[in-house]
Amino acid sequence: MTTPSLTTTVTSSLSRRGFLGVGLGAAAAGLLAACARPGNAVGAAASGAAGTLRLVYQPPYVVAHALQERELLTDELSTIGWSPQFNSLLSYDPIIEALAGGQADLGISGTPTVSIANGLPLTILAVVERSPETHAVLTLPDSPLTSVADLRGKKVAGPYSVPDIFFLRALRTAGLDVDDVEWVRLENNEGQAALVSGAIDAWRTWDPFFARAEVAGQARVLASGRDHINNYVTISGNSAFVEEHPDAVVAFLRAYRQGLDWVTANRADAVALFAEKNELPLEAAELTVSRRNYELSIPGEAFVAEVSRDAQDSVELGIISEEPDWSTVVNTALIEEALSA
Repeated sequence: MTTPSLTTTVTSSLSRRGFLGVGLGAAAAGLLAACARPGNAVGAAASGAAGTLRLVYQPPYVVAHALQERELLTDELSTIGWSPQFNSLLSYDPIIEALAGGQADLGISGTPTVSIANGLPLTILAVVERSPETHAVLTLPDSPLTSVADLRGKKVAGPYSVPDIFFLRALRTAGLDVDDVEWVRLENNEGQAALVSGAIDAWRTWDPFFARAEVAGQARVLASGRDHINNYVTISGNSAFVEEHPDAVVAFLRAYRQGLDWVTANRADAVALFAEKNELPLEAAELTVSRRNYELSIPGEAFVAEVSRDAQDSVELGIISEEPDWSTVVNTALIEEALSA
């Protein structure tokens, strides 16, 4: 990919004490500065023009591309006098910080459990994926590493400030602790080159970065998300925006349903669009789409039960101090309204 890195690479060997002390808020200034780099629409509209819905999303979300290319969101928002702004960011941290900092209104990302537990003003609105097989820990095809247990003392890179729940569960299953590996902060578009060069021993990533490396014959899976997470992908919003502009949220959700319907009915065209937007080989785009389970559903009891389990595990692992009160951060009314239309 030709997209420039959004963050500075940081290498750190995290002790348990240091791990407990690091929150997303500590990285806020750097991440928001990255979002506001010249030419990035998130930073350009940081003040939030009235009537403009600012969406942030990660590259894997083909429905977001459909919303933009087919002008589905433009058409739906026009009914209430609004217009959209699309902003693609490489990973979870910049998206969540943009939402929490008021530089974006709605975002598509992994469920922001840790961010909500840390007090960031986010509201969960809908579930759009359950795709565990898109996540992996990778190593080189000819690496002597054969399992996660072999990562003791090794450098592992990922785009998070600290290791995420999937990687920590994989370590725990292998009998390792976070202190047993050297975590390297590295954005997704830099990981493949770092792995191939030998700068790191393993790479924690997801599609389409995972698929690109796999199709190129430059990666072998050490651990899949399938054994450790359900990987709920959600639509979340800045809480103040959701409260103040429910009509815009409902319009977005209605447009999303149209985009999902188009992707489902036009798979080949959707894969081609995905490949074009992400500068991917068609084979890598097809592999990514084949591993993703797209949906648009209410974040109901089953969702809350699963993220509650993730949160309890995160408390046990020292990622957060306590589980969020899901009744205050999950809003089902707006997706129910959008789906009933």
